[in-house]
Amino acid sequence: MKTKSIIAPGIAVICSTVISSGYASSDKKEDTLVVTASGFTQQLRNAPASVSVITSEQLQKKPVSDLVDAVKEC
Repeated sequence: MKTKSIIAPGIAVICSTVISSGYASSDKKEDTLVVTASGFTQQLRNAPASVSVITSEQLQKKPVSDLVDAVKEC
């Protein structure tokens, strides 16, 4: 009886590892998004690079679930 209680959790762990590795090796490619900051406050018009500002109102109007969707939609 004691042997069965040890074997069942071990089998469950092995099965979950096999299933999760199948999901990790899918062919779905994710977009890379790099966010950097200068570390100091500056006016938007004085920024040395192209900057897009997404307001909270824009985010609330669009049904986005993550940052990549927000940048694409707004």
